Amino acid sequence: VDAAIATAKLTNFGIGQPITLFTEKYVNWYHSAKEQHPYSRIAVAKRVIEDTIVTTPSVDFGLSVFNYDDGGRIVYGIAPN
Repeated sequence: VDAAIATAKLTNFGIGQPITLFTEKYVNWYHSAKEQHPYSRIAVAKRVIEDTIVTTPSVDFGLSVFNYDDGGRIVYGIAPN
């Protein structure tokens, strides 16, 4: 095990500055989305949730918020639309 660790240290793996790589398609989408689509991602997400609730009347929805430390709380109890 010690020999394997010593050999791994010779590669200099993990030394240097991390970089983030993006595909050409993502970069093109990201820059064109700002020009063509005036809606933010959160606005789109809110609209999708609203449309989902409105178009599924046979399902009762509720909303809870989860915390990292104390569990969470019920914001809106499950109720018919």
